[in-house]
Amino acid sequence: VWRLDGGTLWGTIMKDDPVNLAKTWAFEDAGKRQRVLHPARVAVDPRGAVPKQAVGTSNGAADYTARHWGEVSETSYHRFLLWLEEKMNPVNFNPATWDDFYYVAVSATPKPGEVRPEPKLSPGISMRMNGLPLKNDSNGFVPPIVSDDLLARAKHRFPVYACGYNWLDSNDVAANQLAKRISDIIAANNRGHFTCSQVILVTHSMGGLVARACSELKGMQGSIAGIVHGVMPATGAAVAYRRCKVGMGDEDFKAALVIGMTGREVTAVFAQAPGALQLLPSQAYGTGWLKFDASAARVSPPAGQPANELDEILIVGPMPTPAKPCPYDHIYLRKDRWWGLVREAWLKPDKGIEFTWGDFTRAIKSAKDFHTDITGKYHPNTFVYYGDDGGKQASFESIHWDIKPGL
Repeated sequence: VWRLDGGTLWGTIMKDDPVNLAKTWAFEDAGKRQRVLHPARVAVDPRGAVPKQAVGTSNGAADYTARHWGEVSETSYHRFLLWLEEKMNPVNFNPATWDDFYYVAVSATPKPGEVRPEPKLSPGISMRMNGLPLKNDSNGFVPPIVSDDLLARAKHRFPVYACGYNWLDSNDVAANQLAKRISDIIAANNRGHFTCSQVILVTHSMGGLVARACSELKGMQGSIAGIVHGVMPATGAAVAYRRCKVGMGDEDFKAALVIGMTGREVTAVFAQAPGALQLLPSQAYGTGWLKFDASAARVSPPAGQPANELDEILIVGPMPTPAKPCPYDHIYLRKDRWWGLVREAWLKPDKGIEFTWGDFTRAIKSAKDFHTDITGKYHPNTFVYYGDDGGKQASFESIHWDIKPGL
């Protein structure tokens, strides 16, 4: 029910949009979304499109299918996977010819008629890498690449595999499936004159939570050489709360056609999906991310009457939190306040399934348990990067409600 292959939309060729999903889901109601996009009713589909061209260690489509590329979005990931396969497995085994790495040196000009000999890389040379900055975010110097590392890498092959997972289901479930996939990959590459004992994981977004949970499973840290996390919601994301309240219509129109334009549509799927709920800000996210501004609407209670909870928070600034912040009880499970995560009525859309507040409570408790299990836990060899687009795409650090008179 959910596959991101390239295709056409209303007669126009679209290579980077969720085309088939937009066709399928743009006009569906909350009830159908809840019935179909249920974690127990969907499974990873391995039949997605795969590239045809031979790159690196791959001879074409059959190899990509065997490496599970059909499980992940063609329009989102295949261009990157092909680039990674090519970069990690250059045709020439001589690292002195790899364009991404260089050092300044002087060599003799060949005599007329002579062919310049093939360059040779010696050990012990400090090298630079294209795109690698001289300083990191903390203004410290980035360690250079040493030629010894490239000489060692030249003796290895790095076939690129993919691993799709059911993002509606708990990331714990996906972590166990990833562990099995890792074991299978190691076994498949540990035969003949090849040896293999570890993999490197490269993750995107929620995939980082899956990989972190996987690395905590018994025996898995030794099977993972290291993990590279890209734009991971390490302690959750405030935007997950926002989407349950107002949908994605004003955030990303194309994605909203699929995920849900309104809070009602998003909630119908989100509230029943452990994986989605695990994207919410956890107890480690910090306090004060939910803010209220009622400076234009503040009304003092009549003389002699105690202020209720809403009166107390109608000020500019963060919502008051208990001594030990607990977003689960204080925000997500508040059905007696409009700023709680979901409206109870939205849990039961027309033509949906029977999903009660008790079911939602258990789902939130499960998300809390997952957050607790992975808080502060990372593989010893972990590298993390976020967007580098000059600030063009800001993320939601906090949610700020503007409360207007009459609402």
